[in-house]
Amino acid sequence: MPSSPSKGIIPATAAGPDDVLTGFEAIRRAHAAGTDIKAHARVYVGEARRDDLLPQALTAPSWDGGVDAFVPWMQDLAGAERFSLVINNLETVSPALAAGLGTFLKTLIDGWGLPLGGAEQVAFAGNYAGTAFGIHEGYEDAFLVHLGPNAKNFYCWPAEQYEKLTGGKEPTMGDYRALLEEAEHFLLEPGDALFLPRRVFHVGTQDSFSVSVAVPLYTYPYAQILQSRIIPDVLADLAGDGPDDPLNEPSAI
Repeated sequence: MPSSPSKGIIPATAAGPDDVLTGFEAIRRAHAAGTDIKAHARVYVGEARRDDLLPQALTAPSWDGGVDAFVPWMQDLAGAERFSLVINNLETVSPALAAGLGTFLKTLIDGWGLPLGGAEQVAFAGNYAGTAFGIHEGYEDAFLVHLGPNAKNFYCWPAEQYEKLTGGKEPTMGDYRALLEEAEHFLLEPGDALFLPRRVFHVGTQDSFSVSVAVPLYTYPYAQILQSRIIPDVLADLAGDGPDDPLNEPSAI
């Protein structure tokens, strides 16, 4: 199970919500220019993935300002009060975030060693009542860095406990309030980082808009590094053919 989060370990000058929004703007510019990039975005309303809304999110006139302007912009686009935006391979379009979190990751790798499959940065931005994937299992070790501006609740269950409570490993969607009472709860505030071991079931909830960035550490051998730009001097020379186990495909976190 996760230990208590490291409080305030990521300074606001190293990484913040605006860095994620800058990355999303870069994705929108690449879409307008027809440029092929590795980063991609998904839009969710509740637990429903809304691919029909993505073209609008990529082409609508931009919001004017930072987080305070982005939230009503997304609400209007989604036609809903609550939404979530998920961005994979964010480090490829947000150099500031890649550098800021790269410094954090490098200190870990210096102590733990290089993950064989590399890593990526996956952003979760929204005011969603619960993670769109429901309570689900993580297939790889990961760090969850919370950037704010508001707090986030994070709930975890060891695999054995979750299977006993639910009768299996399938994600739990919809109303899972009873399960939350059996979970270990962490309150994540801006700048906090939480280590999430593999095979732990988890879900995030929040009352107002915030941004988190998950950094999964892929362990499959001889795999293609998902993004060497996270820590360029460490990861640039490691490459391969891809994951050898479907469990090691990039997960939702």
